[in-house]
Amino acid sequence: MPPFELPADGHVIDHATLVDWVTTVVRHVGTPADMADDVAEVLVAADLRGITSHGTGRLPMYVALVEAGITDATERPERIGGTPAFGLWDGRNGWGPHAGRVVMDDVIDRATTLGIAAAVIRHANHYGIAGWYPMRAASRGLIGMTMSNSTPLVAPTRGRTKLLGTNPMAFAAPAGRYGQLVLDMAT
Repeated sequence: MPPFELPADGHVIDHATLVDWVTTVVRHVGTPADMADDVAEVLVAADLRGITSHGTGRLPMYVALVEAGITDATERPERIGGTPAFGLWDGRNGWGPHAGRVVMDDVIDRATTLGIAAAVIRHANHYGIAGWYPMRAASRGLIGMTMSNSTPLVAPTRGRTKLLGTNPMAFAAPAGRYGQLVLDMAT
């Protein structure tokens, strides 16, 4: 049972059922199965962590972006440059959660071998909750972080023009018997 009170007319849906349903919806718009799995996992993880603003409630927006041709449901991220410890990636305008997972997993693999690694990705779309990605690193015994820019929404102090985005950032580290220390925030 979740740690919060459900409305009287609410329903509890188990994690696996919700992931399967989201995967089905995302595949319905032409997304390959492995990519749909990533989108579903990130959206459901947001709900499970209580960050519903970035959970399955975003699914209609994600689908609408694909249907409008803004997000390409079939494009995969591509490593286009960098060094062994630094990757430059192109998201190719595909699913943000899939691109984020692929790039983070590459960084984790490289950091495990080299001791440190980083990457940047361009031409990517909304990737869900920022904390999901560094939590993958922390589960492998590493310290992880992710940051993203966002659309300008706020004018600076005494300003009239929107110049600043929420610019999310997240950090996660192994915390021994406490699991993980996670900070997932927006500025």
